[in-house]
Amino acid sequence: MQIESGRILPLTDRWPLKRNADLTAMLGYAAVFYRADDPGTEYLLWDGTHERIRPEAFNRSLAEKEDVRAVLNHDSSILLGRTASGTLELWVDDVGLGYDVKIDSQDPDHQRVMAKLQRGDLTGSSFAFGIHDGGQEYVSEGKTRARYLR
Repeated sequence: MQIESGRILPLTDRWPLKRNADLTAMLGYAAVFYRADDPGTEYLLWDGTHERIRPEAFNRSLAEKEDVRAVLNHDSSILLGRTASGTLELWVDDVGLGYDVKIDSQDPDHQRVMAKLQRGDLTGSSFAFGIHDGGQEYVSEGKTRARYLR
């Protein structure tokens, strides 16, 4: 399996990172699916090559109930939630891979993240991922290439 760091998904009105009203959860999208009519749904890897995520990209991980971790800035020492413990929930909808981190008001890491979120200092979500055999496809499209994650 090839391990990669994900792309930063900028916060916009379309995909906001938010907290619920009683500050017990942080919700957002770790990744959005490619839509040909929306250039904000592809990610520039390098000159001439974009990455696009297909709707089936997360099916295997979700079906196999992999222990996914939510961390701050890809730092495993700042653990915010895990699917195995029930403090992180993931779902797939028409937009992409969504997440819901249950906030523990006694956890100093959660306190720091929620303060940054309330101030508007957090500017996006990203994800790290592994690519299983057959999990990517390169397609030439004129002068450019696209890498599809599936």
